Amino acid sequence: MPKRKPSQPQGDVHVEVEPRTNHGKRKKDRATMDVPQTSNLVPVEHAEVGKVSSIGTTSKEGSGEDPFRVSEANLAGEASRLLRAAISPNTTSAYSTGLNAFEHFRIKANISNIWPPPQDHIVNFIAHLSLNGYAESTARNYIAAIGYQCKINGYLNTTNSFIVSKLLDGLRRLKGKADSRLPITEQILGRIVGALCNICSNTYESKLFTAAYTLAFFAFLRVGEIVLSKGNDSHSILGINDVRLDNNQLTITIKSSKTDQLGKGTTIVLNSYDSCICPVKCMLSFLQIRPKLSGPLFCHYGGKPLTRYQFAAVLDKAIAAIGLDKNFYKSHSFRIGAATTAFQRGLSDEEIKIAGRWKSSVFQTYIRSPLTQFSPLC
Repeated sequence: MPKRKPSQPQGDVHVEVEPRTNHGKRKKDRATMDVPQTSNLVPVEHAEVGKVSSIGTTSKEGSGEDPFRVSEANLAGEASRLLRAAISPNTTSAYSTGLNAFEHFRIKANISNIWPPPQDHIVNFIAHLSLNGYAESTARNYIAAIGYQCKINGYLNTTNSFIVSKLLDGLRRLKGKADSRLPITEQILGRIVGALCNICSNTYESKLFTAAYTLAFFAFLRVGEIVLSKGNDSHSILGINDVRLDNNQLTITIKSSKTDQLGKGTTIVLNSYDSCICPVKCMLSFLQIRPKLSGPLFCHYGGKPLTRYQFAAVLDKAIAAIGLDKNFYKSHSFRIGAATTAFQRGLSDEEIKIAGRWKSSVFQTYIRSPLTQFSPLC
């Protein structure tokens, strides 16, 4: 991966991230609860909006019924629609799961299902999650769901207390564990690409995964931005119309992302360079045989989109084929590898944040030291 200096390309792969104009699985916990559907809570996606009374415009005398009169049903429906759009589908799904888990806990514990929940209900719920082996991150998401439910209904937010915060901190200290995922470096990427011809069923599939893996690495992509997975759809991932190839340069437009919930979009530019893992050359090779179909960029020959499961399954096989432990190399290892390589090449913190579209210093957790870059052989 080359050092990115937008004004002085070095004949290497070069990434520029620029705003788009108007023209243009979480790991499973060791134990999970069999949670029934929420029956007496207000679901996150259908948060109640207060009724609006006596709304309408005044008609002139003798004009009959005002055609611009506003109905309460329309107002309530539109307000609910706006509330649903305020958070992403993934967050909505996660919050619903958290609320169902909380309700199930209170049923099993034989305590009243009242809102806002008393602080001791929340304290005991966190203790219950800890005893059942839930990760700290899952517990935080569940408590966030309860807090959101309180706020969206105008209740006192009982999750916003010192003791709840400290319980979650304690859970992190006792159950937190270091991220064991290792970076896929340029060297490892080259070996993965070389193994694909023996893993994939045909040439098309080999070129499909080669283009997907090299693009994921060099463009610092999140897997959910390019393949179909839970929480996205074929319209939100990278499409064939979001890609342009000209003058040995690949331009892609990410329509929306984890840090771009409003869908402003980001344009990423990659320059060609002399390598078998050059993302521009790999993409050109794939596009030359890709069927002339609209929709997601990465699709099988029959037109079905590449899925997260397939992306990860083939990666597992390739990692094993080159003699590395697949437990340490996952789909996110491409993004981890991109950040690590950029750091080793001397890019500044700000340049890495821009390249990876990070909004904070969280990118630092992606950078691995040289001693942690390679896992034991299988």
